[in-house]
Amino acid sequence: MNFFFKWSDPTAILDLDKVDKTDLDILDFSLTQREGEIALCQLTIPLTAELKSHQYAILFVEIDSKRTLLFKGKLTSLPMQINDIQQRVEFFALPADANTQLETLRDNIQKSSEWDELFVEPAQRHDPVEVLEAMPSLFCWHPFTHQVSISHLFHGRENVCYDTSQILQDSFCVKVARLPKPYINMSIVAEWIQEATGEINVFPLIEKKFTNNKINTLTANGLMNSWPRTGQLLGRSGYAVVESDLQPILPGSTGVLNVYPQMTEKLLLVMRRSTVFT
Repeated sequence: MNFFFKWSDPTAILDLDKVDKTDLDILDFSLTQREGEIALCQLTIPLTAELKSHQYAILFVEIDSKRTLLFKGKLTSLPMQINDIQQRVEFFALPADANTQLETLRDNIQKSSEWDELFVEPAQRHDPVEVLEAMPSLFCWHPFTHQVSISHLFHGRENVCYDTSQILQDSFCVKVARLPKPYINMSIVAEWIQEATGEINVFPLIEKKFTNNKINTLTANGLMNSWPRTGQLLGRSGYAVVESDLQPILPGSTGVLNVYPQMTEKLLLVMRRSTVFT
């Protein structure tokens, strides 16, 4: 098993079989990638090794004449550690077109059936990272193709299998990096327009104000003219009259003025109000 390091152009497609030597002598290395984050590669190399700041490079392994690409990334500006004989440097697998890929994913997410705009404020919906707050997914950053995709938190996209020839003896270790959250507190503030409709008969309330439950008036014409009509809106209250009927009756006794009182048999009002709740 041999490991090779090769400086490379970020957009170049390198034929691994044509690489005959490594550009850096690798004393030790580690590849790490947490869920939802880009891959990192740390190399321990001789102090005298020549570095190319902000340059891309690839790392691949050769096993039984078969070469497999492991990582492609960009060198950070300064070594992480340094002593008299060696230095430790770090590369990160951030795509050169990361912003373009994230914007494309953002647009696709907002068109999907899983997207719920309720969880993202309108001013933040252009931000690809904020868009993920509306669905149980994270960005998945490929360590060497640099393709960015969506990875569901509960449903895996693919199975990756390794055989014994791909793992150094006694080097495999599995551990829990972070404990899962036992619960999540959520606070949601939402606005919407709600419309409610209904009817109520207000005549029983009106007739209770008069003797014998009959409307008596000395100004019958004025009452008839001002009485609410069917379909009439009552100011800006949100209420409208569904049905209104006012009929005169002949009482048994008219009194000394000989003026007939007026009454209505029924009056229905409907509530048609649009109210904004916050």
